[in-house]
Amino acid sequence: MTQPKHKYPKRKHRKGTHTLRKEEKERLLKEMEILQQEMEALKKKAVDPSFQVDQLVRKSQRQVLQEGLQGHQETFCKALSIMSDYTLCNVQAGAPLQEKIFLKKDPASRYETLQAMKAGKLKTAENFLRARRSNLDPSKSLTENQRYETESGNFTSAHFSITQFEGVRSAKQIFDLVIFYFNNMEISVSEKLDSLVTVRENDDDSTIEGITQNCLVSTTTKTGKKMESKTIMFSSYCERDDMPAADRGYGIVASEFIDNDECYPYHPNERVRKDVSGVIEVRAFNCQDRHSASADDNIVVVMTRWVQNTLHRPAFPMEAEGWRELRHSMDTWGLSLHRTLLESLHPQS
Repeated sequence: MTQPKHKYPKRKHRKGTHTLRKEEKERLLKEMEILQQEMEALKKKAVDPSFQVDQLVRKSQRQVLQEGLQGHQETFCKALSIMSDYTLCNVQAGAPLQEKIFLKKDPASRYETLQAMKAGKLKTAENFLRARRSNLDPSKSLTENQRYETESGNFTSAHFSITQFEGVRSAKQIFDLVIFYFNNMEISVSEKLDSLVTVRENDDDSTIEGITQNCLVSTTTKTGKKMESKTIMFSSYCERDDMPAADRGYGIVASEFIDNDECYPYHPNERVRKDVSGVIEVRAFNCQDRHSASADDNIVVVMTRWVQNTLHRPAFPMEAEGWRELRHSMDTWGLSLHRTLLESLHPQS
């Protein structure tokens, strides 16, 4: 008599780490929303004179709020940790605006490739920045910085800022200054940063119809390490005379690193590669909360900037001091941009 075959249970499908992190993030966000509602209820109870409590649990408004915060502090900290881990996971998957760019030697082919990408790239960048800036007050200054070391050894930084330029009547004025900076970036960086000497490798085809190419090589002044970046800037300014002054015009610049360029190839055995992906928007906002004599005085030109820089771990040996110097200087180009804008708007007499 044959023995019945054993039936083995089917192996359950395991969810990926990325999916689990996403689900955990959603769960924690829901918990945070509930906690915020509870906090609002605690605030109302703490200030309501008709709210009667037992003598043993009677506490001041400050004590009630403090206990409410302390009771949920662990959940908030865990949520922040999950968000940081989730952000690092996204960084390792690629920049949110990343689109591969391959350029050949033929000038006509290069032009066609970049021109075909321009409209879609600017639209994607505009949508991303709108979502990133949602629920934020454009009249308030804000700066956020994050820096990560990935599992592969690369070092990534992310910067987001909202900057106001009061007394500037036109967004076009700031936009033109931003474009001028990118077209002459190596000069501004070398003049304003003592830690880097930067030169341009592409003097022949840097700008064509709202498309700027920057192939730059920077050398650190302390250890002499070389860092190279090859970036395309797509730019556009939209203006309509039939719109209110605050909405009449806005400019946008989307930056993306080049994956492979036959004219200007990377030198992985001599230089450290730096990839740049970012977006800048310049727009005038009507800030109603500002006290002024006329409506025009409420208009403030705002520059919103998001950028992600990635410094690739070199394939050749490098001492720790040289790597630290490169990591320290990888974000200084953004500081140079801000200083250049301020100096152009307020030149010293």
